[in-house]
Amino acid sequence: MSVVIHLRSEDAAVSGLVPRRWPLACLLALCGACAGVPLRAQQPGSGECTGELSAVAADVTPGWRIPPVGLVSRIEVRGLHTVPEALVREAIHAPVGELVDLVAVRADIRRILALAVFEDVRVYADDGGEDLVLRYQLVERPLIERVRLLSEVADESDLPRLRELEGEVFVPQRLRRLSDRVSTDYRREGYGDASVEVHAARMEDGAVDVCFAIDAGRRWLIDRFAFVGNERLDDHALAERMATFDGRVNVSGGVYRQDFLSDDYLRIRAAYYDAGMIDVKLEQPRTSWSEGKLSVEIPIEEGLVYHFSAVGVRGSATDPEQVYLDLLRVHPGEVFSRTAVTQGLERIRVHEREQGRAQVLITPGVDMDREAGTVALWIEFLDPAAPAPEPTTEPASAELQDPVELQDPEVTLELPTLGQEHP
Repeated sequence: MSVVIHLRSEDAAVSGLVPRRWPLACLLALCGACAGVPLRAQQPGSGECTGELSAVAADVTPGWRIPPVGLVSRIEVRGLHTVPEALVREAIHAPVGELVDLVAVRADIRRILALAVFEDVRVYADDGGEDLVLRYQLVERPLIERVRLLSEVADESDLPRLRELEGEVFVPQRLRRLSDRVSTDYRREGYGDASVEVHAARMEDGAVDVCFAIDAGRRWLIDRFAFVGNERLDDHALAERMATFDGRVNVSGGVYRQDFLSDDYLRIRAAYYDAGMIDVKLEQPRTSWSEGKLSVEIPIEEGLVYHFSAVGVRGSATDPEQVYLDLLRVHPGEVFSRTAVTQGLERIRVHEREQGRAQVLITPGVDMDREAGTVALWIEFLDPAAPAPEPTTEPASAELQDPVELQDPEVTLELPTLGQEHP
């Protein structure tokens, strides 16, 4: 005869936990004795299944079951059909020859459910008089017998990995993850509105029939891809900055992937920065359908072409200024180019390292005049090992008196490799 003590707890049953050990007298006073009621737990997360996937899961009744007092003489495992018993035994650590340890039973349940091959675990305490037997009653997850694919644009041969599920253990969470990957694959092929639903039904023999229903929607193939508003940089120069993946994405005749455009926009902005157009603006793409054809436009506002108005050196530079200007190779009157400045800075840093001054910090600073379309550039040298300059009462020049005011904060955002804050 199975004799157990029953303590019900809805919240804990959902998570598959066993309550902490209570004094036996308290349990008896609260619950009394109930015969033949099992200790059980449900796979964590299985209660969240929706639709037809959840209909396949076992019918689980929540509740707590506390076994009676007694020494455990042995542990039995029941309900196995395809899972090796040795695998389950490795997950059971409840001691034999001692009193029932609810904490150990709780840990056993968690380890058994973590195997992902059982959808229900019940632990009975069978009191046969002198002996108390812990009986782990398990319900194996069913196997997937057949996988079907319903789609207007593909057949089963297009997604062979779905058929590989046949013969595998039915795990709803795994099927949902797989359906998400299938949706992603369809979007990569231009089906931007694709959705994938998974349906499952238990068959008469207990196995599961799984069906993937794919609604691909309209395929976003581009008939026309164009830049609008660009004058100084032509379409060819901008198209070279686009990652089209061999002409398959975001190009006329390819699929439209707006999520890829963010990196393209960065490269296009870099091209404009090197052409002196620091204020360039790229708006969100405009799409339109006409007679089943997709048109994509990238609006661009180029802005002024900036020129260098002055180039100089500041701070604790060791060599004469002309040495650094020759290395910088940037001259007043030239069109601003971020790449040219970056390359010049690297040559100066190499020079300083070769002269044994690797500790010197070299940073650029700019002063922009948006009305005149000019950029004053200076290279700031800061040697942490150099002594601090002597204080002076002489007024500094207007150019150097307040360098913070000369720094345009917007340059820091638009030109991250140039516009660092002036120390």
